[in-house]
Amino acid sequence: VQVSPSCAPSLQPSLQPPLPLSLLLPLLSPLPHNLSLQLSTKGERKAGQARYNLAMVAVAEEDDETAEEHLRAILGQHPDHAPSLYHCARLVEKRGAVNEAIAIFDTLVNSNQRGFSFADAAARLARLLAQASASIFIARKILHA
Repeated sequence: VQVSPSCAPSLQPSLQPPLPLSLLLPLLSPLPHNLSLQLSTKGERKAGQARYNLAMVAVAEEDDETAEEHLRAILGQHPDHAPSLYHCARLVEKRGAVNEAIAIFDTLVNSNQRGFSFADAAARLARLLAQASASIFIARKILHA
């Protein structure tokens, strides 16, 4: 049996450098918390996992805009996906959109999903609410002075 050159695997070394392990680990992780239960077909599960992994690679590379875009796409289809809510809220908080971060953390904390970083999300929500309250108090004091 002869193998045509187009079907034979390439024996030439790849010219691209290998990805660092820190970027590969998220790609090897299993499907995140309960996303597999929410997606009906194998293709949708793979697409959801790929999108989440792309978001985590973007987070690792500090490409916050791309990460948030991927997370919002997941949340558009699955608004109660805890890992996406958590990471999206952290990114939103990081860029200074405090009210939006409060809303997202509040959604996560009130979703009754106690598994994925629930304690951290609740603590962040409390801290942001305290900061927002202090800001309102200071603003009122200045306005009434």
